[in-house]
Amino acid sequence: MKPKREFFSANQLSTGRKGDLELKILEAIQNFDRTLGVGQELTMQSFKKQLSRATAATALNYLVSQGVAIEGARVLDLGAGMGKLSVEAALRGAQPVAVEPGDGFGEIIRERLASEKGGLPGAIVQAAGEQLPFEDGCFDLAISLQVLEHVTNPYQVLQEAFRVLKPGSYFYLTCENYLSFWEPHYQVAWLPLMPKPLGSFYLRIRGLSPEFLNTSITYTTLPGVRSMLKRCGFISMREQRIKSIVESPSLLRSRWRRAIVIVMRRLISVKLLTRLALMFALMIDSTTNLFTPGIRELLQKPHA
Repeated sequence: MKPKREFFSANQLSTGRKGDLELKILEAIQNFDRTLGVGQELTMQSFKKQLSRATAATALNYLVSQGVAIEGARVLDLGAGMGKLSVEAALRGAQPVAVEPGDGFGEIIRERLASEKGGLPGAIVQAAGEQLPFEDGCFDLAISLQVLEHVTNPYQVLQEAFRVLKPGSYFYLTCENYLSFWEPHYQVAWLPLMPKPLGSFYLRIRGLSPEFLNTSITYTTLPGVRSMLKRCGFISMREQRIKSIVESPSLLRSRWRRAIVIVMRRLISVKLLTRLALMFALMIDSTTNLFTPGIRELLQKPHA
């Protein structure tokens, strides 16, 4: 279940050459895909996505839609990869701090920030997510995109994210859900929590290398991740919204839903109604999302 080592190292990813940034990015993706054993078509798809920064833009757009401030924020890019989130955040006026365990990706991030017109602000820190070299409460926002399934100790990483955030600030997390029937790195059908020896055999049959599975993947699941986040002390913004609606039914746009909440408040206490609403929402959410490929959570560190 746990990776045996950090997959990305400086020797693997640093080209040792200055100059063509796009070539460095392509070489890094090719290095990764050779380990997977996937074809050139998937490599080029990954290359285009990396250059477009579409996933980073989507994440930041979602945060803005939820009222999370980006401009002027000190943003922890936790597991920055090749820096597309750090670049996108800097373009929107943030002060990103990109964290990666190896300096190969760090080299690419540094060049990406510098290559933008006028250069972009941003710090690159070589560190593991399990032991961040920052003081308590020094970030306004932490973002981790598709990283948690690659760390050795997911709970420790989440604890560190909680520690370095300011009270009242936000943490946005996306990662893979290995209760699903899809393996996104190899792009193949997959059994939920497939034992790695069986998974290795299956990948070899498909003509793919099991090295990445055995060295760089931790099985993260929707229930497991939510449990760890709660133990760390994070508040789920989805749950917070449910509580707000029970306390203030006027937040609901739908008249009939608003009327139901008002009637229920007359029958039982607000505290009990909130508990029941949360239980019902979590039951529905677990039923509909338990086997979906991805996990997406917006969380808040409680105010002091």
